[in-house]
Amino acid sequence: MKTLFKKLFTVVFLVFWVSSCEEDDNVSFTLQEASENVAFTNTFSGSYLLSAETSSNIAERLVWNPVDFGAPTVVTYTLEGSVDNTTFEEISSTTETNIAITVAKLLEFAETLGLDNDPNTDDGAGNPNNTGIVYFRVSAAPGDASAANAPQSVSDIIQLNISIIELEETTGPGMNPIAVSAFGLVGDAINSFGGDGPDIPMYTRGDGVHFVAINNPGEGTEFKIRENNDWGLPNYGPGDSDGTIGDSGFDNFVFPAGDILIISVDIDNLTISIDTGDSWGVVGDIINDFGNGGPDIRLTEDPEQPGLWFALGIELEAGQTKFRLNNDWTTNWGPDGSGGLSMGSFDNFQVDAGTYNITLDLRTTGSEMGGFEQQ
Repeated sequence: MKTLFKKLFTVVFLVFWVSSCEEDDNVSFTLQEASENVAFTNTFSGSYLLSAETSSNIAERLVWNPVDFGAPTVVTYTLEGSVDNTTFEEISSTTETNIAITVAKLLEFAETLGLDNDPNTDDGAGNPNNTGIVYFRVSAAPGDASAANAPQSVSDIIQLNISIIELEETTGPGMNPIAVSAFGLVGDAINSFGGDGPDIPMYTRGDGVHFVAINNPGEGTEFKIRENNDWGLPNYGPGDSDGTIGDSGFDNFVFPAGDILIISVDIDNLTISIDTGDSWGVVGDIINDFGNGGPDIRLTEDPEQPGLWFALGIELEAGQTKFRLNNDWTTNWGPDGSGGLSMGSFDNFQVDAGTYNITLDLRTTGSEMGGFEQQ
């Protein structure tokens, strides 16, 4: 009798269990409208500065609030962008509540808008052709966002003001652009007076003045100024009095004491100045092992625009770089991720192998900029 009772109990239990499983399989949920409208929660910058050298940086991380549709399902958020606030293209989708927008993506929109970094072009109305507006919106939908007639929430449209950095604009209004000069410095500690490579190039605006800042190759070592790395062309040593130059045969200038020297030569008026002072430089893994393998690449300050530093035609290997003052880490600048600079930043500029024009613009406090423009 007990055995029969156990068998009957087991059968009843199995029937009840199967019935319960079937009921569980038929449980359904009704999707509702979003708990709240999806909306961006960022505080946006007034303008996003763009350059090819910072293309791998994150320009902005777009963040929004989470929403739910009254059911235990994932929510897919889709970010879209537009250049005309009418036709939107999908950029990315995620189940998170943020998506990073890179400088490279904003440069793609800039190209669609016809923007460029050439200061000699304009928008057809005489205005600079390097600024524009890009529009973004985000939508939220349950599941993978593919279900027909599923509820959806779409944010208000926000706009980002973008601006491509025009490095050559920093030559200033009414000024000729700075270019690499035909004249350079030749010396025993520089290149064995021409026997071990080219001279240190100087810069000019084509007005007869040639200038450069250099790491001192050695106090007491000698140098001259010559044209096109050629002794057969004009070359200059000390003149008849201090601060002058002349075709003085075998007489040479002597480098004074000082880690950094600022040299300016006026070929037309046959004068020279050699000063010591502060100078910004470029440090990096591919330059000097971030300072462990010698001095930084020296930047020269524009004599007509104090605070604007540059180096032109610099060969770099692929790697990371940043700016610092006087070969020292006390004062240094790195990228801020939005096209500007951040003091003491641990972030570095990433460059590909190539020839670069380098600019560091510290003329306006709070709007410091720096860039590596590949030729």
